[in-house]
Amino acid sequence: MTTAQVLLIVGVFVIVDLVVVFAAFRLCAIIWNALGKGCDFVQPGPDAVRKDFQSMKIGMFNYGGCLHIAVDEDYLHLYPAWIVRTNGGRSFSVPWERVQADASHPKRRVWRGRINGQKVLAPAWAMKIAAVGVNVP
Repeated sequence: MTTAQVLLIVGVFVIVDLVVVFAAFRLCAIIWNALGKGCDFVQPGPDAVRKDFQSMKIGMFNYGGCLHIAVDEDYLHLYPAWIVRTNGGRSFSVPWERVQADASHPKRRVWRGRINGQKVLAPAWAMKIAAVGVNVP
């Protein structure tokens, strides 16, 4: 093989890898935006609790450390981190009426639940607020 052929093969692999990575990040942003469908962003109240770089699983995508979450008495505020925002992810606030938590395993760090009708695994500290009325130890 000549040097030009090696460089051509390496160049093709790099381009294909970049396309695949871009497509995966774009798909993450599309799924993220579907989670917030019909929910606009509302500024959190002054008493809101916020934690940065949280993880959440939506469907088959795990947003590990890519989310900032704030909770107040009316909303679950979700902010994507930079990598999701640059691919089209937006911030939104989900009213607590659209958040359902499964409190069957209260000692876990993540809780199963539904946000805006989609199945999620979300941080327990945030989902406990959605479980108002459920006996959570």
